[in-house]
Amino acid sequence: MASRILQLRRGTKAAIPSSLSLGELGYCTDTKEVFVGNGVGNTLVNPLVSLNGDTGLLIKTGSETFVTRSIDGGDFITVADGDAVSGNPTISVDYRDEDDMASNSDQHLATQQSIKAYVDSVISTTAQTGIQDIADATNTIVVTLPVEYSDTSYSISSIIQNTADSTPSQFAVTVVSKSTTGFTLELSGNTDSANYKLAWITRKQFGTTQVGTESLSNGATQVSVTLSQAYTSTDYGISSMLENTVDSNPSQYAMTVISKSTTRFTVEFSGSMDSANYSYNWTTYA
Repeated sequence: MASRILQLRRGTKAAIPSSLSLGELGYCTDTKEVFVGNGVGNTLVNPLVSLNGDTGLLIKTGSETFVTRSIDGGDFITVADGDAVSGNPTISVDYRDEDDMASNSDQHLATQQSIKAYVDSVISTTAQTGIQDIADATNTIVVTLPVEYSDTSYSISSIIQNTADSTPSQFAVTVVSKSTTGFTLELSGNTDSANYKLAWITRKQFGTTQVGTESLSNGATQVSVTLSQAYTSTDYGISSMLENTVDSNPSQYAMTVISKSTTRFTVEFSGSMDSANYSYNWTTYA
């Protein structure tokens, strides 16, 4: 038996009847679409794009181009016209390139460069560090901050280094003045060589770092600090210094952490505060 070729109604989309007979197929040679008659009109059998236009996504209109649509009803991501056959529309994203994130948008994307610049600026204004030489026969150290703070709510931690002398002296350190641009430290005695260095770090509250200042009463021998955010364990670090920017010759005290929980810690001093002008400057970090 000779084989027969079954041919469908075919032609351009404009030439295909708008209402094919029930069950009749029609092939559009220009748009590559196939319709079947449903008795009252035509049903598209092979939509090239079957996305939902009601939600603002890309849809196919039957022409040779895609319709431009905004995604999620907004104006921030748009789809430009593209070739219907290849299906390659272009998508443009409305982004922000702001180093200070000034627009504070909850819809725009940010560039990698602006994110890095913003994070770098936050870090530089929340934590600063330095190491500087201490002159021989002095008990006063003036530190100028690389970046000015907006206020004096930053904490200060420091340690004296001397890796040259065989038996370096020990010094307690007290903050005696503090501004947005720097601070001054006073040692418990004069340095006895030019081999001492001061290593310091300043911090402001950021991420898991918490900072604070507690006022101390006259005669206080210890202070307890309640953290604003609980840590998940007691493995967090604590650094602290005493401040007294009022008394002309403030006393020096050693400090020891005597209790510690995820929400609180207590520090004991080597003696009683001899005035009400002392404050306890602390930092915790994990």
